[in-house]
Amino acid sequence: MEQTTAEAHRSATRARRKMAWGAVGFALLALPAAGARALSLAEGLAIVDRSGREVAIALAEEQVAASAPVQAATAWRPSVDLTASQTFLADQPAAIFGPNQVPTADKDFHAYALQVRQQVYDFGRTAATVRAAASAAEGTRFDTALARNRGALEFILAYVRLLRAQRLLAVQQEEVSRFEVHRGDAQAMLAAGTVTEIDVLAAEVRLADAVQKRLQAENQQALAAARVNTLLLRPLGQAVEPEEIAVAPGEAAPGLEEALAAAAGARIELRQLGTRVAAVEAGRTAVRSEYYPLVFLSGGYDFTQNEYQVHEGNWAVGAGVQMNLYAGGLTREKLRQKELELRVLERAREQLLDRVRLEVQDAWLSLGTARSRVAVTGKAVEQAKENLRLQRLRYGEGVGTSTDVLDAVGLVTTAELNQLDARYDVTGAQALLDFATGRDLVATWGAPRAPGEGGRP
Repeated sequence: MEQTTAEAHRSATRARRKMAWGAVGFALLALPAAGARALSLAEGLAIVDRSGREVAIALAEEQVAASAPVQAATAWRPSVDLTASQTFLADQPAAIFGPNQVPTADKDFHAYALQVRQQVYDFGRTAATVRAAASAAEGTRFDTALARNRGALEFILAYVRLLRAQRLLAVQQEEVSRFEVHRGDAQAMLAAGTVTEIDVLAAEVRLADAVQKRLQAENQQALAAARVNTLLLRPLGQAVEPEEIAVAPGEAAPGLEEALAAAAGARIELRQLGTRVAAVEAGRTAVRSEYYPLVFLSGGYDFTQNEYQVHEGNWAVGAGVQMNLYAGGLTREKLRQKELELRVLERAREQLLDRVRLEVQDAWLSLGTARSRVAVTGKAVEQAKENLRLQRLRYGEGVGTSTDVLDAVGLVTTAELNQLDARYDVTGAQALLDFATGRDLVATWGAPRAPGEGGRP
């Protein structure tokens, strides 16, 4: 009987060694391929910031909008018009003098003219139009900055999701290894006659379930890598080797009021709304100036071929005033429209400010909760592993049951997954809080950070 028990222990030892070598092999497979270079978060952010589709579209729209102030400012410059024509008449123009007809112009003739017009004073209409266009162009620059920040946030979260997926796969593989070790123990003890076949069957069932979870984890990792490749404009199946992001879960988060105040002053959307208000106010000034006249100077040279005239060409210089006396109430209605737009923007600012405050509070609370969970889950992992060790000892001594060991393995996996979630939730929540408070994510996350800057690389 003692010999049989010794054989069972030797069989269990061989099974453990086999599982250990399997884990080593899996770890080696998980390492980057020879010659492959890991992708850091800063490198990925630089690519997204430089080549991201949304950023490219926003930059193109910014360039389009930049031409509007230039176009509006052309009203301050003179306009020069040159015309030329050739006329063919059916009958020669003539005048009647008593019984005679006297020609007054050629039957076929050409003409040309050069006209110059310079606006002198328009009661601020052009200046207001230029200000409105400039404010609108500045708004598109904020659109570009917002696209950069959103693209950076999307990449950071995708990068963190990939890191989590990789660690999840390692946890699931470790669970498979633990169940395989226990199955080997159960088989050895069954051969020794100390347990029944039920223990082996139970281990097989739990092992099969763990293998399915591992397969799901592999799929999650592949999808997470594909998402990162999409943002980097790379083939979906290209290998991605992300570098770990250092976090400091114990770092004290800024106060909520401090975060709210920072968001109110730095959020790009709020600053962009200010440019829209400035554009509408300038547009209102431009519309109001339509009630006043436009003063201009003009001059030019006109030539019309006509041998019957004393002077075929002539120079002219003049000054004039142009004023619309009645336009069917159009100017009044346009002013009313501008006032309504300002009211809409005021309500939009209130709504946007409420949304920003909610985002800040949500991210701030999530960050605090995640940091608290890191410490708790770390202790839970240690306790779960110690519990598994004791349950295996009790099972080997015939005191504990197979169910106790299987449950202990599940508890370790659950504790490790909770720790994994808490750790990467800290990073994700920090990125969301930085975005919510209006920080430039490319500048904040795209450069190496000093130790102690939690949640940032």
